[in-house]
Amino acid sequence: MFRRSEVEAISSVQNAFERSYITPPEYFMRFYYTYTLESEKFRDLYKGCTNDLLRRIKEHNNGLVEATRLKRPWKLI
Repeated sequence: MFRRSEVEAISSVQNAFERSYITPPEYFMRFYYTYTLESEKFRDLYKGCTNDLLRRIKEHNNGLVEATRLKRPWKLI
């Protein structure tokens, strides 16, 4: 059985996480990737970084990235 002071302490820690005063450990566990793309049409190279590599390559090949829109399609090298 928890004492009242222990329950209040646990509750205050939970509230702090919810209000983002304390950053949860998962925030620091994100992985980022650096990548190089080659234009299959022009043989130009583009380098970038992202935390979701598959999404980012799709964005490049669907013309959603202004810097690479005109030189599609791209392949990861």
